Amino acid sequence: MYWVEMKFVQKKKVSIQNVNSIPIAYARFKLEFDSEGIPNDLTFLDLNDAFALIIGLKRKDTIGIRLSESSPKYKEIISKRLKDFAPRIVPGTSLNHEVFIDSNNKWYDVFTNVENDDTINVLLSDCSNRKKIEKDLKESEQKFKSLYENATIGLYRTSPDGKILMANNALIKLLGFSSFKELVSRNLEKDGFNPTYPRQIFKEELNQKGEIKDFESSWITKHGTEIFLRENAKNILDEYGNVIYYEGTVEDITQRKIAEVQITELNNLFLEIGIDPSKNIQIIVKKANEIINGVCSLYNRLDDKEKSLITWSEYNAPSDLKREDDPKGHICYEATIIGKNNPVIINDIKETEYFETDANVQKYGLRSYLGMPVIVDGQTIGSLCVLDIKPKIFSETEVMIIQTLAKALSLEQKRYFGEKNLKMATNEAQLANQAKSQFLANMSHEIRTPLNGIMGFSEMLSLQETDIKKKRMLDMIEESGNQLLQIINDIFDYSKIEAGKLSIQNDYFKLDELLKETVSYFDKSAKSKDLQIVLSIDDISENSLFGDLYKLKQILFNVISNAIKFSDEGSVLVIAGSEKINNFVRIKVIVEDSGIGIHKNQLDKIFDEFNQLDYYLTKKIKGTGLGLTITKKLLDLLQGNIKV
Repeated sequence: MYWVEMKFVQKKKVSIQNVNSIPIAYARFKLEFDSEGIPNDLTFLDLNDAFALIIGLKRKDTIGIRLSESSPKYKEIISKRLKDFAPRIVPGTSLNHEVFIDSNNKWYDVFTNVENDDTINVLLSDCSNRKKIEKDLKESEQKFKSLYENATIGLYRTSPDGKILMANNALIKLLGFSSFKELVSRNLEKDGFNPTYPRQIFKEELNQKGEIKDFESSWITKHGTEIFLRENAKNILDEYGNVIYYEGTVEDITQRKIAEVQITELNNLFLEIGIDPSKNIQIIVKKANEIINGVCSLYNRLDDKEKSLITWSEYNAPSDLKREDDPKGHICYEATIIGKNNPVIINDIKETEYFETDANVQKYGLRSYLGMPVIVDGQTIGSLCVLDIKPKIFSETEVMIIQTLAKALSLEQKRYFGEKNLKMATNEAQLANQAKSQFLANMSHEIRTPLNGIMGFSEMLSLQETDIKKKRMLDMIEESGNQLLQIINDIFDYSKIEAGKLSIQNDYFKLDELLKETVSYFDKSAKSKDLQIVLSIDDISENSLFGDLYKLKQILFNVISNAIKFSDEGSVLVIAGSEKINNFVRIKVIVEDSGIGIHKNQLDKIFDEFNQLDYYLTKKIKGTGLGLTITKKLLDLLQGNIKV
């Protein structure tokens, strides 16, 4: 057994009558002394059954023996304790303490009364439950203290007048102080942590509601840095409802606030993106540095042969930075480009191999790096990075931002390549088209000259020839020449339109006269096919016009010519009308024929270049398939339209 606590109280002598009637364990001892008169053991004079049960002996076997003999393992402890208590053993004095008895595995309250110089009375009361409660309470207090001191959020208690009563290590550290003693020198009412801190609003809301949740504010640390906090607080009241103190928690949300600003800036970036990929790349590189707050940002690219590293775009980079260099050893190449598709985060370059291998690191004093590969069509072609001259811990938000920006840059780079290739292809196509158009125009001109000679001479011979058979052959030559001339004219007109050399030539004309002249031209060809050609001009309300009558005449010629060409019987009807709309006159002409018709699946192809009807007709109907194409392009030029 061992002794834990001592109290000394003056009490009356305990009566020793019928010890077994005492409701708790009782024993009476004689003090044994050594040669120097110091007590060193106890001898049982009497005890009740309850006491005997506790020590594990029978009452009759215990009286007259020493306590050390009943429990030899406690001999040394008993001797030491009695020696310590010797000065306090005075008749009439009570000694109260606690003892743990191994055999019972229980705690007992020990009440000792000194009867005279050599006799004491002892009462034992089981206090195991109380000791357990005390132990649990102590462990709970220790656990709370550990949680309080080791919490990652700040915990505090203040008086209503602003005096700091309690603060844990997290809050002390958060505010930049070295100790609680240094922190409590501040008073929140008189010299708060931010001149703009709304403490009065804080107190009014707290007193009104009894608690505050998610109250956001900013404080200034001891070192002058602004931090953003979220507070939760409540009133602690006395029994009369008066505020004793405020207590609450403080959570640092500075990184969250910074992240919110960064995300907002990232979203705003995409509002600045335009249609020019080169400018967009520069905007992205600049914003990367501004959002992540580095000293400079770079977009480095490998050349086409992957032999050199080129600074394609930069923001705030040193003026003497090499714009083209050997990629080996550079962080952006060794870590980022070769890294393929992962962000590269270097909080302190000095702790990496790049402090030695990358010449720019020591030259410009670079200490931190955040980079992301730029990938186009599965191939890593470069890197976007933000650098700083001091070590830095990059947040998850900043890593996400560099990934997003690198992806956006990759898309702009792909668009740049696409537009560059498209521009080259367009230039090549334009050159080829111009060469084609020029060739067609030259060929049309060269063919037309000898063809006019053939047609002229065949006409002269036909007029002089009396032989019917020979005259028919000459007429066939002339007809074939006319067909060939029409083909050449179509090609010549088409080549001029394609080359953009066709211009509008306006003049005054009468609409009814132009229509009559155009339709009368087809009288002969219609009569040869027993076709009736009819012109209706009843709907013309505006007749005197100013415009390009030659192109209008060519349009009408092409459409009416097609109607006659594809009609073997019946009629061709031309209905014309005009009306004034503001300062312009709209002309509408309908050409209707009784010809072979057009299949509905070919209607959307009728105005395509070099398009003709189905193959079985191409042997019968001659032409280039350009007539309606030229008509459509002429109408586009005159701001008109055509449909079938």
